[in-house]
Amino acid sequence: MGKIIAVCTSPRKGTQKTNIHEAELIQEYGLKGDAHAGKWHRQVSLLSYEQFEEFKKQGAPIEYGAFGENLLVEGYDFKSFPVGTRFKCNDVILEMTQIGKECHHGCAIRQTMGDCIMPREGVFARVLQGGTIREGDEMALMPKFTHFDEEGNAFMVDVGEKADTDRTAVAAGTIAMSRECFEMVKEGNMKKGDVLGVARIAGIMAAKKTAELIPLCHMLHLSQVEIQFELQEAVFSIEARCTAKTVDKTGVEMEALTGVHVALLTIYDMCKAVDRGMHMDNIRLLSKSGGKSGLWEAPECRTSTEES
Repeated sequence: MGKIIAVCTSPRKGTQKTNIHEAELIQEYGLKGDAHAGKWHRQVSLLSYEQFEEFKKQGAPIEYGAFGENLLVEGYDFKSFPVGTRFKCNDVILEMTQIGKECHHGCAIRQTMGDCIMPREGVFARVLQGGTIREGDEMALMPKFTHFDEEGNAFMVDVGEKADTDRTAVAAGTIAMSRECFEMVKEGNMKKGDVLGVARIAGIMAAKKTAELIPLCHMLHLSQVEIQFELQEAVFSIEARCTAKTVDKTGVEMEALTGVHVALLTIYDMCKAVDRGMHMDNIRLLSKSGGKSGLWEAPECRTSTEES
């Protein structure tokens, strides 16, 4: 368990931060009022309090925020954790995105002491869920997998106390094929019939049966499942996109992904007599909304430009 020692912000980049003792963290943005907040991967910077104190023993006249850290935390050696590690403090959930950074210009501490620890000891994170963090708050390391208990046994997560909310998920994937096969699908000349029409129904049916196929998925009351296809003539491939919606206690990501998979498998089944070399690729979640974690979008769906 970690402990928040300082909460720091700065109004401009390239300057030391000031301890403001508590701050609001905004989902997919960062600390309110901090110059480094934004729609990018380094929304929050974290530094180990132990490393701060070790450096201070060298005689440096440093204050909290001197290395540009937003959160100074006791109890964790952040650089020892892999990218993707998640931490929880009150309602706030942070996900590590980067370990260390290059010091381009040399900060005031480096100029004074000849060294700066943030490039090698600091880490950066995204705000997956917002809230308020104060000095003295506890920070916990979140378990990486939610479907395993402390003994490593698989179990179904209890969502009984969650509120029903509007939830939507969009997934997509492609199937590439020969030119001959693509043209036959496009013209509706495949012997088995309407390839995309059958694949659309198959994807919808599969999404409705996700809980029967994936062992630990919850059974959801789907309010809508939509399968759309895009013919990509330049590369002789077909993209399938599945949108799933519900008003329930947990998300519909797996339903959307299952719909895409089965729609593409159905295309393969109906076309394999013409081209057995078809291959499915780039099956992924594009977005999800609803629930406590709110909106998530894949990088390809975001319009923001990352800053260095």
